[in-house]
Amino acid sequence: SSVSWLRQAKFHTTFDRSTTAVMLVAVPTEDALTKPAPVPALAPEVDSDAFEVVGGGEKGGLLVREGKDMRSAELVDRLATGSMIRVLQVDSGRAKYELLSGRGPATGWVSTRVAGRDLIAKVSGNVDSDEQKVQQKALEFYGKRLSDNHESESAGGPGFNRMAFPICAGSYVQHKPEQIVRAELERDLGHAGKDADKDAPAPSGPYGRDDVDSDGETLVLCHLCRLPLGRSVYAVDDDKMQLVHGECQAQMIVSDMREHESSRRRSAADVKKSRHEQFEIGWKTDMIPRNKQAAERLACGFSPQGMCCVTLGDDNTVEVAPTLEPAGAVNLEYLSLALQVRRCEGTEPLFSLDPIESDDPDLGSMQMKVFEPEWLAGTSVGEVMFQADYHLKELSMGEYEQPVVGMKSCFDISEMQGNDGDWSGREWFV
Repeated sequence: SSVSWLRQAKFHTTFDRSTTAVMLVAVPTEDALTKPAPVPALAPEVDSDAFEVVGGGEKGGLLVREGKDMRSAELVDRLATGSMIRVLQVDSGRAKYELLSGRGPATGWVSTRVAGRDLIAKVSGNVDSDEQKVQQKALEFYGKRLSDNHESESAGGPGFNRMAFPICAGSYVQHKPEQIVRAELERDLGHAGKDADKDAPAPSGPYGRDDVDSDGETLVLCHLCRLPLGRSVYAVDDDKMQLVHGECQAQMIVSDMREHESSRRRSAADVKKSRHEQFEIGWKTDMIPRNKQAAERLACGFSPQGMCCVTLGDDNTVEVAPTLEPAGAVNLEYLSLALQVRRCEGTEPLFSLDPIESDDPDLGSMQMKVFEPEWLAGTSVGEVMFQADYHLKELSMGEYEQPVVGMKSCFDISEMQGNDGDWSGREWFV
């Protein structure tokens, strides 16, 4: 066998210059080559009295006494769980044992069963022979020696020094400043943009940053992507110091147009916000009049705390009543003013935003509020009509998303009709 062959072999050490490692070489002796290796004997069968300790794990092992009697003296050490024992004598649930392997007293008396649970169990299989135990201990000792730390030069023990290899010593690593590493990475990936150019060093060539190829020739790089330029280049400044590819020039034009459009929209939004604050444009919930005050003026028989509706009685009389249905609710003040216009003027309340006719260019773009009748100005009905009219104009100009599916702004309608020239129109909301 391999074990017997190694026992009769002579060991020599050799040094491999390519790997700078020491190798242990086993050379068989003449006797080992000519004499057949003995066949190791099989492990003996398990003794019929061999048992394994399976109980006492929660207490560190089984309690061992000197005698069979439960009142006999206790031994200091316990019989560890997992130990192998040979049972010598059994009497009334007590067993006298002899320790085969494990930890605990060499002999003594233990209980075999407690509360219906076995404390020792018979073992099946082969028990390791003495030779196998010796081999196991040798392997454990050899493994322990290999696990020892021999990497320090002061150790001086057997084995190899890991620090002798450059890859472990770290001498091959070349540390560069973080700024240089970042600049090289941005150059290789082509991600260096305008922000990177702010803190970059001055250009080394007449057309921007240059680079040198493997043949030592100077290359002119694109100002945007940092790749070498070809024959067709474009200048992005008046001094023609920054050159780019045609594709990069198109990307820069698109980017500038998007930035210009975003700036225009932000400026228009700021002007619109200031105009809304100046002329009090924009509907707010606190503008809605409460029904309580109107109900008191109409001498209703209740004090409304919520929505109100108008009911028609059997005698054709109209009354105001509370309701929980939003579809049937009315605002009493709006209703009162509308009925007053109808009774006094004989018409419906009207409102319009009309352009001011003036030669002054500053006034030509302004509009004026027109109420019919004029006394509606300053009332809650006049205000809600103005706010509704202005919001509908914003919807027609596409300022907001359309609240109804299929509803289109005047620009959408113009595109559908194919109007390419000047046009004017009026959009009605029903």
